[in-house]
Amino acid sequence: MDLEANKSRIEFAEPWRAYRKGYPQLSAFIAYDPDRTTTIYRRFERLTAQTLLYMESEIAELEVELDELNDAKVNSKIITSTDQDVDEEQAAKLDLLTGIQAGAESWKELKYQAYDQDGVPGLREHAVKKLELMSRISLKLKEYCKTSPDCEIQN
Repeated sequence: MDLEANKSRIEFAEPWRAYRKGYPQLSAFIAYDPDRTTTIYRRFERLTAQTLLYMESEIAELEVELDELNDAKVNSKIITSTDQDVDEEQAAKLDLLTGIQAGAESWKELKYQAYDQDGVPGLREHAVKKLELMSRISLKLKEYCKTSPDCEIQN
């Protein structure tokens, strides 16, 4: 058998040998393994676990912050009926406050409150703060789910 035919036979049987030695040849060897028995990547499980624990701690802090915002008495920054010189328009806004605040449970209503330039003072700032916090939580949860093999949140 001549040298050229032997080389062709080896390249057919062991195609990774056509690549330069080192990582190019090793990666070709792994890629050409039909049984995937040579896939030997380190998982960094300890490092991943520690990273997830830190993320969980950060998400838990964000959750507490959101709970505090949800339970906050927005009225403390807003005119109350006991204040002097409450005009009719302010009183009407105050009467609606409880309903508006409860309505902020929907994303659409929360966005409306945050961007309503003529809205009740204090309520707007509260809504903006809540929107910003929800955005931070969303980003952190996405990051967590990319790292965690058990994350159940769908992107």
